[in-house]
Amino acid sequence: MMALAGCLAVPAGKPQAMAAVAFHEGAVVVTGPRGYCVDAASVRRGASGSFALLASCASLGQTGGVYA
Repeated sequence: MMALAGCLAVPAGKPQAMAAVAFHEGAVVVTGPRGYCVDAASVRRGASGSFALLASCASLGQTGGVYA
């Protein structure tokens, strides 16, 4: 696993923080440790590979609780 830092704009109307994201028809599910979420704007799916960036839920604007 490799961690990368970066900044991406979030498209309007799209949730910024996700508790999990599934790849390969659900065969692979990416979740972060407590307090970390998947950045919805970072998710990429492709024939040659997939990608999801994890960041603290707070930094992604998640309010009203922390995703486990």
